[in-house]
Amino acid sequence: MSFDPWELLARIRPDVVNDLRRWQGVVGRQLSPRERVLVRVALAAQSRSVPLLESALDEAAAYEIEPDALLDAVLCAGPIAGMASVLDAVEVIHRRHPELVPDDTSEETPLVVFSPSPPEIPPTDDLPAPPAVRSLELLVEEVPETGAKVIELSGRRVAVFRAEERFYAVDDVCPHQDRPLADGQVEDGHLVCPWHGWRFDLGTGQCDLSPGEDLVIHRAEVRGDRLLVSLADSAEAE
Repeated sequence: MSFDPWELLARIRPDVVNDLRRWQGVVGRQLSPRERVLVRVALAAQSRSVPLLESALDEAAAYEIEPDALLDAVLCAGPIAGMASVLDAVEVIHRRHPELVPDDTSEETPLVVFSPSPPEIPPTDDLPAPPAVRSLELLVEEVPETGAKVIELSGRRVAVFRAEERFYAVDDVCPHQDRPLADGQVEDGHLVCPWHGWRFDLGTGQCDLSPGEDLVIHRAEVRGDRLLVSLADSAEAE
């Protein structure tokens, strides 16, 4: 006698099994008796319970449901049940309906094996470059009171500062020794480099200590609770 997990569950948790049976009776009211039997066949195939499938096939026989319809019901369960469950169910159905296998196998339908060719992946050198992003919208609250919010635009690191509700955007690289400026301080309209104290005018980018070593200034425009940061026209993508 084969093991029936459904019967075991009915002994351990009869309340759950009874609720499931009542649920099945309610949800199948819109189906015809024949359709309900085919649903039971599909569910039994999915459960991989041979006794449950045998019981569903007994009901199918009472309604004189043809073997091809039984196979269709089992195949419908395939995507969820898996092919192993489908094949087990087909074996049980075939034992009851050996006529499913034609006597004359001289003209067998060839088995089509689907093996699609893998898609060609173009070389990365041939791929178009991503579009340059020259502006970015931030929430005003994203910019800290001290230090800077660092973003990237077209490969350039841009440090965004705020001071007395004014906002400034500059290259996050000090022209002196290419050190980051994000930890710098804004004082009297100037940005002070945290490394060696170089001062840059935030209006013009000019350096007080070394004329000609200018800092690139970008645009920072407040729009309500948002801040639009855009690269300066002279700034090139890196």
